[in-house]
Amino acid sequence: MRRALVGIVPAEILSRRTKATSARRPLRALDNDWNRLESLFDAPLATVRLGYFDESKFHEAFTDARSGKAPQLVRLLRALSLELWIRDVGRRGLIQMAAVGQQNSAREVTAVASATGSP
Repeated sequence: MRRALVGIVPAEILSRRTKATSARRPLRALDNDWNRLESLFDAPLATVRLGYFDESKFHEAFTDARSGKAPQLVRLLRALSLELWIRDVGRRGLIQMAAVGQQNSAREVTAVASATGSP
């Protein structure tokens, strides 16, 4: 295949040892929305408050992904999705979380229905 492309494709492309991956599109999306996604870390992360993730490791994986180092990209995208989902559910009043600074755990997230005594 390489020999067939000589003269058509630049030599530096033909001599590459690495190939493009299917992760290119999600990594590009992270880069395009970087400022908006980075602003998630301005406020305490709900997933960290609930004990799902270590904030420093989560942020490190997030910034590494921007530079193309994302061996666990699917997990990172799932973690970002979980963070956004928990924030959305909280914003809509479907769950209540203890204030920042208090000892938090998943048990402390209380569904409004159970808080009001509804089944």
